[in-house]
This record gives sequence, structure tokens and C-alpha cells, in this order.
Amino acid sequence: MNRNHGIPRCCLAALAGLTATVALAAARPEPAAPPDLQIELIPIKAGVFMMGSPSNELYRSAEEGPVTRVTITRDFWLGKHEVTRAQYEAIMGPTPDPDAKNKEKRGVAPKPEPGADKFRYPIVNVSWDQAMEFCAKLTDRERAAGRLPAALKYTLPTEAQWEYACRAGATTRHYLGDNDEDLEKIAWFVKTTGPFNRSDIPVLHQVGRKKPNAWGLHDMLGNVREWVLDWYSPYPGGEVTDPAGPDQPLTLNKRERRFKIMRGGAWIDSKRAVRCAARNWAAPEYGTPAGFQEGTVGFRVAVTAIH
Repeated sequence: MNRNHGIPRCCLAALAGLTATVALAAARPEPAAPPDLQIELIPIKAGVFMMGSPSNELYRSAEEGPVTRVTITRDFWLGKHEVTRAQYEAIMGPTPDPDAKNKEKRGVAPKPEPGADKFRYPIVNVSWDQAMEFCAKLTDRERAAGRLPAALKYTLPTEAQWEYACRAGATTRHYLGDNDEDLEKIAWFVKTTGPFNRSDIPVLHQVGRKKPNAWGLHDMLGNVREWVLDWYSPYPGGEVTDPAGPDQPLTLNKRERRFKIMRGGAWIDSKRAVRCAARNWAAPEYGTPAGFQEGTVGFRVAVTAIH
């Protein structure tokens, strides 16, 4: 038996592999959550999942197929909650009061519930560009503070990252299963926000009040729709790795589809739109004075590797 200082060669090889693994783990950059903003980051491990919905799924849309096998090769982090008004204003400056009377009348934002902290509500009426600007400014701020390694950045999740994290291993309509009654435990949607009334019914809710998914993420379904990184495109089917959508808007049937994807559904939506696979899309300026405002669009941050 060949030995090195009394240690069998096979053991030395195993120790070398373990040492390399530990060194790699130690070298892997990780973000530190901004303590003053109370943004909590959930680590999401790389993996494989089936994106979209099968043809027999109840409430499905044709845009959710064909089901595509997606490999996520890099770990990433996702905000535990949707970005709140307080967090957004800390980076971007003051925003209009969400319970201003002229907005209540349009249903743009709710009247805060008695005793509620309105700054715990998700920010709404933000465009895709504003969400990305928030992420860019937060990246610069956190790098300057030494909490974000140079190899990482704040951004929006890709559509694939979003659905992978939303499902948290589930293959059902929502992350508690296929029972519509269970949806009420995890999501604010038209049934759980009460009778729809554009004047005085609270429709938007504070983050984190519903049951999280298996990976600890709250409000992935309902409350507000969430911008993701991708331009709209049909699913390719088959197998793909780290998809991030097309580099520019698609032209289909001689018409430019200048749409960014939104996911998760909102307080205004029925259970049809509040599913893991449900897709929605709008022009990037949607939610701003230039677009249609209805208080349904927000976002959550991701932290990903720069590549």
C-alpha cells in the first residue's frame, strides 16, 4: 500500500477534494443585506425545474407553454418580500402618498388599514425602468458600503429565476398545491381583498402577512405583479440553460412586441392569474404617468453574479 506520512493515498485524494470544496465555498462572494433598509435576502440554490404549465392545467393560457426544462446553473438571492415604499424612497426619494384622495378614487392605492404602517406596503406604480434604476443605485450604494462584492449586483430576477423561486420545488398551480381554497392562505387576490371597490376598500396589503413558500419567500403570488428582467418571448420548449429572454423586443407577425414580463398576479386578479406559471406583460413604462396606473405593479430584488 502506498502511503504518505502514514496516510493512504486514497484518503489524501479525498482530503484534497474536500479542501478544494471548502476553499471554493469560502471564495464564493455573498451579499450582506442592507441593515438600514431591512431588505432580507433568501439564498436560492441552482437547480433544474419545469417552467410553464402543462396543457391540462386548470386556468392555463397558451402563453405558458410549451413546458420547458430549465437549468439554473448559478446560485442567486431573492428578496424575501416585495420592495416596500419605505425601501424604495430611501434610494429613489419621496413618492406620492399612497392614500391620497385623488388616488383612492381611481383605485391606484388603498386607504391604509387602521393602525397600519403604510410604509410596509409594497411600492406600486413603478415602471420597469424605475425598478432597474432602483437596483442600479442600490448596487452602487452597497458596494460603497462594502456589503456587496464586485462580482455581484442587485437586479430584477429573470423570468426563469422568478418561477423557479416561486415554485420552490412545487409542480402544482400554486406552491401549496392545486386546491383553490389553499390559495387564500398564501395570496392577496380579488377573493381575499374583499369586494372590489375603487373608493374605500383596502386592496393592497402590507408585505409578509401571508404564508411563505417552502423557501421562505412571501407574496410571490398576489398583492402586486412583479417586474422581471425579460422581454416577452414565447417559450422554446425542450431544454434551456439560464434563459434571460431576447436581447431586444421581438417582432411577431410584423408587429413589435415591446413588452416586459410581469409575474405573480395582483390584488385585482382572479385565481386564474395568481398561479406559478401565469404570465403578464406590459410596456416598460407601464405604471407611470405615461402609462395606465392602477396600483398593481411592483417588484422584488434579486442579487446575481455579473457575467
